[in-house]
Amino acid sequence: MSRFDGSLKKLIPGSILMDKLAHSGVREWLNVELPAVRNPRVDLVAWLENAILFHLELQSSNDPEMAQRMLEYYVRLWREFTVPPMQAVLYVGPERMSMDRRLRHRNLALRYRLVDIRDFDSEEFLASPRVEDSILAVLCRVRDQRQTIRRILDRICSADPASRADLLAQLLVISGLRNAETIVQEEGRHVPVQIDPMQNAVLREWYQEAHEKGLAEGLAEGLAEGLVEGESKGRRNLLRGLLERRFGPLPAWVANRLATAPAATLEDWSLRILDASTLEEVIGEG
Repeated sequence: MSRFDGSLKKLIPGSILMDKLAHSGVREWLNVELPAVRNPRVDLVAWLENAILFHLELQSSNDPEMAQRMLEYYVRLWREFTVPPMQAVLYVGPERMSMDRRLRHRNLALRYRLVDIRDFDSEEFLASPRVEDSILAVLCRVRDQRQTIRRILDRICSADPASRADLLAQLLVISGLRNAETIVQEEGRHVPVQIDPMQNAVLREWYQEAHEKGLAEGLAEGLAEGLVEGESKGRRNLLRGLLERRFGPLPAWVANRLATAPAATLEDWSLRILDASTLEEVIGEG
């Protein structure tokens, strides 16, 4: 979930989701880190306009211990703010939701709201005046995934130019929850927005984390520049970085090949790097 957390936490505050989950406007969002808890940082906590403390957890997989986690958060938040919180879990994962919405024991009982974001129709989010809501539509119940992504990209193109790159990066990140990155890449080629993963605040941490985990994830996640015009340049720069990380400083003949290779060749080399043990196995002999 960590790779999606940052994007969702930026998109949800102010979203129409809050009306659906909390049935109240937000007075103040809180940054809460709880001591001595297995998962000390709660996802989203806010004081609502009706003076209720609201706690929202974001979940991309079915956690069999979700109820126990919510109990831990419940007690800790109660102690921290001296009022018991109203709690909800928003499930955004690709699999069918199968978690329990309550904890039942002979000595206690805990209930919290458990919502699959696909219970909401994407049309309502696409119709919202907030571009961030339209991005969340990719996670909701959609009739045509490609058409939905096209409409989201249209909204991004009409947004403030200063925010377009970040909005496009948000869409790229959370589309991974629906295995829709390829569609975003294909449709995003027509969007006149340039994204540098290492300069974009949305993608930078995710991109660096991907490299630490391994080349397979880094390859898929780092192709953010491939969303836009200049796709070959972005793919070329990414491949150069991956080759250097895997095999060390590149000789001149490799740099020359990278500079002149067509897009199809770059894609082929990008796939080879996952299994290759030598530089020559990726791009051939010098």
